[in-house]
Amino acid sequence: MDELHDAPILYINVETPPTLSDPDRQKLRAFTDTGGTILFCARRDNRAAHKWFFELAKSVWPEWPLKPFSAKDPAFQDPYALKWPPGCLGIDDGLRTFVFVRDDLPCVWQCRAIQDKWDQFHFAMNLWSGVLQYAPRPTRLPPAPPTEPDRYTTPVKAGDRKSLTVARLKYDDTGWIAGRNYRGLDLVASAVAKRAGVDLNPHVS
Repeated sequence: MDELHDAPILYINVETPPTLSDPDRQKLRAFTDTGGTILFCARRDNRAAHKWFFELAKSVWPEWPLKPFSAKDPAFQDPYALKWPPGCLGIDDGLRTFVFVRDDLPCVWQCRAIQDKWDQFHFAMNLWSGVLQYAPRPTRLPPAPPTEPDRYTTPVKAGDRKSLTVARLKYDDTGWIAGRNYRGLDLVASAVAKRAGVDLNPHVS
């Protein structure tokens, strides 16, 4: 997983559909659940490759359908306003589009057809900018994080309470909650338990 996150976008270009094991599928899911984005392209508009990826998407991300996404998606708007082409599919979890499917890219990129197909290059720039949110490009060997300064000159005394209840709103009758696949509350709860010895108990209402 650390190697996959060397780049924020995983580019999958398929001509002959491969066979993926269950651990491989779990890695793809873990990659997107930890912030990764996948760009899938079928070489030469290969129908077999399409069928393979559609079936893969159903098994790896069963909660969300693979469907045409909005022309207002940042991949088509920022920093370059592009014409929304037909056949663009994606998977959106309610917070972001983390899977993109486009077939008009590989040959254009390989042939460097900049003069006639400049939008396809701009799409890549938009996708990269949107995924990184204009942050500097990550390096393979990032610098060590700075040490956290001690903000308190005296010890902080813990209170009597050892647990807190956190309210969460139910999205619909299925109990689906936007962003739950990112486990944000779980990460916060782990940090609070480690730093303060307090348990966070989520309550859905």
